[in-house]
Amino acid sequence: YQSVPTNPTPIPYMEGWYAGLDGSNIAQASNEWTGGNTNRYNNPEYDTLLNQARTETDPELLADLFIQMSDNASIPLVRVGAKVGVVNTLNEANLELGPFSYHYWNIANWNRIAE
Repeated sequence: YQSVPTNPTPIPYMEGWYAGLDGSNIAQASNEWTGGNTNRYNNPEYDTLLNQARTETDPELLADLFIQMSDNASIPLVRVGAKVGVVNTLNEANLELGPFSYHYWNIANWNRIAE
């Protein structure tokens, strides 16, 4: 995934699946691909639940709304390429990558080995 929720009430994150009025938030040619719903997910029930979550103040009811919204399937089909530069003297133990790891997640711990 390219992003994850960053706070306990992840409304901005959940908007990634919000279609909006007449699908206006779905990224498409008619809106020059500016819609925030790049997943192109379209479910009117989801939109209704998200609209309710935006104004809900009861934490338990809010949690229930998020549980109800988690019906969508998300299967990564594309690995977004990235440019990465390294040197031959970088300690290989620093490069612990997995399929969804960010290349620089542990950069504070990087060190070089002697040539």
